[in-house]
Amino acid sequence: MLRSLFGVATIGLIFGLAGASAEPPRAVSLGCPRPLSAAPEAPVDADVLPAAFEPDPPPAIKVIAPAYDSPAPFSPPDFNIQPNTSRYPAPPADSFPDNGYGVTRPKKKESGFLHRTNFGEEIGEFFNPGTGVEKNWRSWFQSDHCFDYFISPVSNSFLFEDPRALTEVRPIFMIQAIPNSNPAFLGGNAEFFGLQARLAIGERFSLTLNKLGWTAINSGSGAPAPGGVAFSELQMGAKYTFLRAVDARMIGAAGVLFHLPVGGPSVYQDTGSLSIVPYFSFGKNFFETRFGSLNFLNTTGYSFATDSFRTDYFYSSFHLDWDIANLHRYYPLIEFSWFQYIRSGTAQPLGTEGRDLANIGSTDVGGRANFHGAVGMRYKFSEASQVGFAFEYPLSGRRDMLNYRFTIDFIWRY
Repeated sequence: MLRSLFGVATIGLIFGLAGASAEPPRAVSLGCPRPLSAAPEAPVDADVLPAAFEPDPPPAIKVIAPAYDSPAPFSPPDFNIQPNTSRYPAPPADSFPDNGYGVTRPKKKESGFLHRTNFGEEIGEFFNPGTGVEKNWRSWFQSDHCFDYFISPVSNSFLFEDPRALTEVRPIFMIQAIPNSNPAFLGGNAEFFGLQARLAIGERFSLTLNKLGWTAINSGSGAPAPGGVAFSELQMGAKYTFLRAVDARMIGAAGVLFHLPVGGPSVYQDTGSLSIVPYFSFGKNFFETRFGSLNFLNTTGYSFATDSFRTDYFYSSFHLDWDIANLHRYYPLIEFSWFQYIRSGTAQPLGTEGRDLANIGSTDVGGRANFHGAVGMRYKFSEASQVGFAFEYPLSGRRDMLNYRFTIDFIWRY
């Protein structure tokens, strides 16, 4: 019995030791190892990839830092340099001022508009363009814009000439009262409505049409001189700007007008045959401050009759305006005109003259003079469009046909 129990225990011990040496059961089987190039079998869990499929980390990027430059040494500003605060700066050597606003543009040496020539060369190139410097037709007919801070005068419109070479059309309307003491007209009024036109050929030479329109004279009741409405005499001429000092803001011109009596007899626009009127015109800008600057203009001339019918006279007109704050927009102005009759005409025994409105050719006017003043203003919408008006009145005892006059004009300028 005892031998049997010992035999069973011995057999149980052998089997126990055999079970302990065996490998324990596995929860997950990874399968057989395969090379990386071979396609793996589908994993048991599709969301878990084998570690062998993780990509290699990207190669490191080599960064090359720029060379270090030390900053430039500090240099203090020069406080002795004074800025140019002028509204009319001097042009640099390779440019010229486009206008009075201080804007410059490159100089075009091939342009006839900028070409500096004497009078003979200018006339020669006019009839044969390109003989000296190749001309630019657009520049030929463009106004001289180096002096845009100036304005044209308003009163004595037919004889007071701007010294600049301009291309423009200028409608004018004026109405004046005739004194009741005038022996020929006994009061009434006179009017002019028409226009002027100018054509610049380069910066120095220009053609002018100073008077083109109609004149109306309405005499007082019982006047010995009848009135009417008729075409005015034609006034035209040419002008040469011989002085263009851009840096000095100064300009001068000389010209001649021809008064052609082609108008109606009822308004005394047909007197005689011709008057020749040489004149000189000058302009200067000065006294510049932050509040503005002054512009001065003058035209002085003499009217020579080619016959004994028309009256000869000397005249001089002065203009002074204030360019408010140098804005080149608002210009209050005052003007003065002096007419001195040198030789009487023989066309009419009326004892009165018409100044710039009509050359009556009256007897007994030699040695007499008229002196008139005017106040007004010119406003520039732009340099291409401007309006001006002036109220003119006599400052001497001799009034002839002018008790007072109101003039308004509009300028379209190229």
